[in-house]
Amino acid sequence: AEGLTAHVPGAVLGANDVAGRVHELLAAAQCAHTAKGFISRLVAEGSPLDQLVALREARVRGIVHGRAAPLPEDLVEAVREILVADAGRAATGRPD
Repeated sequence: AEGLTAHVPGAVLGANDVAGRVHELLAAAQCAHTAKGFISRLVAEGSPLDQLVALREARVRGIVHGRAAPLPEDLVEAVREILVADAGRAATGRPD
């Protein structure tokens, strides 16, 4: 089966600034600073697949009784969407 190709005159694909988009997300998020710090460090290193696995398995200390807990699910989903969009761009060979 052949793929569908669309040509849109004047359209330019923009770069997916993963670190910038995640930074904006974390700035607006209302969660423990330990979770924000963990995600910032995670996005700065590793491959997208490693980052996705680490997001799912991460446990960070929160402000409630100092216990380690999973990252907030809604935050994990939002970061995952950013990472997957970037990984998809790389997999299709689309320019930044």
